[in-house]
Amino acid sequence: MSDDAENTQSTAVNTDPVGSFETLGHELRLAVIKQLAARQRANEWEPISMSFGDLRAAVGADDSGQFNYHLSKLVGPYVEQTDEGYVLTPAGYEVSAAVLAGSHAESEIGPVEGALGYDCPLCETRLRAHYDDGYVSVLCPEDGYLFGNTVPPAAVVGHDIETVVILAVQDLQRTVETAAAGVCPECYSNVKTTLPTESPRLTGDTYRSEDGVYARFECDYCGLTFDTRAATVILGHPAVVSFYYDHDVDVRERGYTETKDTVETVLSEDPPRTQVELNFEDDRLVAVLDGDARLVEAERQTTN
Repeated sequence: MSDDAENTQSTAVNTDPVGSFETLGHELRLAVIKQLAARQRANEWEPISMSFGDLRAAVGADDSGQFNYHLSKLVGPYVEQTDEGYVLTPAGYEVSAAVLAGSHAESEIGPVEGALGYDCPLCETRLRAHYDDGYVSVLCPEDGYLFGNTVPPAAVVGHDIETVVILAVQDLQRTVETAAAGVCPECYSNVKTTLPTESPRLTGDTYRSEDGVYARFECDYCGLTFDTRAATVILGHPAVVSFYYDHDVDVRERGYTETKDTVETVLSEDPPRTQVELNFEDDRLVAVLDGDARLVEAERQTTN
């Protein structure tokens, strides 16, 4: 076999969403996925197979023929048949997580609303948050909607609204960091990064600073496209986390509301360089990002 043949990789991916969703359209099939996932979670995520008989008993299916029919519909995209029995595919495990989180169905949780323990980065008015229909919004009484994110119902049970916002912020930051690493947070294909971008894509009631510099992330495979401030891209970088931690702020929890004293400047277009100044009292961190939104320089300064 030639080297070219050995290095050849399949690029065929089944992206038929209608067929995929139809496959899950029966409660017995979802029960199979939940039982296989429970076995896997109980064994440190190791994919341990369940036999046909054990799986049938676990889901409580009386009719062997009917159970076999529905199980066969899952084999391929969501379940793999092995010599020992049946085990979830990665897609099947993701479906099980969505089912447990409550993301797949209408939720009776909400609305939930309350004040947060910190202020608006624009006007220093105390912020509020609102959760309903699987979405949490951070709102300023003066400036309106600041940001929001989807949060599954299971994340809200037993948590106050501030904890829900922290979960939303952490999820948003993971999304940005994954995209900045060149990987689509939705489909895991390649992402194109442009910094600076010409203009923000979000409009309407969403706050946009006139002085902000934005990065744009685009996935040609699934179509995901979003813009975010240059400062937001580097919130998870060790230099930035350390800078804020020295001031008793965990930027990983409140990053989107802690960039109020931030100055973003385009230094050059060829090569593309964007400077981000993060200020906290008399302390300053000056970071420089390249056209792929990667931090290439960082310097700590004292402003007094």
